[in-house]
Amino acid sequence: KPAGNQTAVLVLRCETDFVAKNEDFIKVANDLAEMALSDGIEATKAKAQEMIDPLVQKIGENMALGEVSILDGNPTGVYNHNGKNVAVVVLANGDEALAKDIAMHITAMKPRFLSKDEISPVDMENAKSVFEEEVGDKPAEMKEKILEGKLNAYFKEFTLLEQNFIKNPEKTVEQILKESGAGVALYEHVMI
Repeated sequence: KPAGNQTAVLVLRCETDFVAKNEDFIKVANDLAEMALSDGIEATKAKAQEMIDPLVQKIGENMALGEVSILDGNPTGVYNHNGKNVAVVVLANGDEALAKDIAMHITAMKPRFLSKDEISPVDMENAKSVFEEEVGDKPAEMKEKILEGKLNAYFKEFTLLEQNFIKNPEKTVEQILKESGAGVALYEHVMI
């Protein structure tokens, strides 16, 4: 739910798609998102249950507030794929159309990292241990280069800026952003 320079990302959980498409359910979700923007996340969490309970009684299905966050900045792009896979992207420069395209890319490609800098030492070591077994029979002088190539290829698949852009696979997301004079300030990806 965008408002000015802020976008609320809120998950309201239910048990069935039928309820997720219900007008009353959608209204409560939107009201909670607006509350998060106006009153803050903690106030929203504190009041959420009293807004959800009447809906649970009316519809007869369990519901619960999930993640709530607020992203600051513009331009912002939101892409919602079937209500179960949502990405919100805030760009440094660029425009809303590009931000939405990047958000759509995120829902399709599901990156775990923005850039190589975000890859934790634990993730790197876990991947390295798997690939070290694969290169175990190679000559010692080749092992490091082969291992480095395998790690780069593996993490490219999970690193947003290095992924091939879904709307133009000949370029990476980073190249598309640079051509537009933009950069990803932050993003949030929620899969239900």
